[in-house]
Parts: sequence; C-alpha cells; structure tokens
Amino acid sequence: MVLWPYTRLNDPRLIFGDKYIILKQDPNAQYPLKFGTSNENGWAAYFNHNHLFVKYYSHDINARYPDFGVSYETYTADFMLEMETLSPITRLEPDASVEHIEKWKLFENVPMPPDDEDEIEKLINNRLNPAGL
Repeated sequence: MVLWPYTRLNDPRLIFGDKYIILKQDPNAQYPLKFGTSNENGWAAYFNHNHLFVKYYSHDINARYPDFGVSYETYTADFMLEMETLSPITRLEPDASVEHIEKWKLFENVPMPPDDEDEIEKLINNRLNPAGL
C-alpha cells in the first residue's frame, strides 16, 4: 500500500479490514485522502445512492507500475471520489501503442452494506459473483 503525504491513517473515512479497504466520500471532509494498492484481484466497487459501480481491470503481478508501483489508486475530497486503475509501465517503439482496458458495471437497487466485512462478503457472493466477479 502506498499513502500520499496528506493521507491520515486515522481518517474516519478509511477503514482497514482483513479482506477489504473501505473508503467513504464525505462532503464535509476538511482534507483529501489518497492511497494506492497492487490490487491483484483487479476490481474495485463504489456505492452511491443505492447504486453499485464496479470497475474491473487486469493486474499483472510481474509488471512494473507507475506511482510507486501500484495498479490501483483511489482519491477522495469533499466533492468527489475517484477510482483509478493504472496500466503497467511499457516501453513503446515509434508508432506502437498500448491499451489499458477497464470493464464497468452498474447495478441498481443495491444498498450500501454496513462497515462489516461479513456483510460485504455476503453482498459480493449474492450480487456480484453471479454477474461475473
């Protein structure tokens, strides 16, 4: 895990669990928060107004990544929450290209579970696994 200098580990928006890291966006937040991980599972989820947004991508465990070696970063401030995936560092020859593919899914009528990893796991098993997670 990588923390940006302005990130506070005791920030109430940030909850470290055994399986998941929970980050909440708060319109009353006084300062931003950002961290990055080598998200080997290749997905991240965001709950907002009874909707669930899930972003999928490929993480290459053998690749080098920018921004201190992480493939996923998330940032939040008083007005937004960002979920960013990064592609591996790639050396390109002239006229060559590279692509970084994200797959997005949006689910309706999914209330945010409590800050409990068992409840989150139940939601993932009931809602996301049938959808291809």
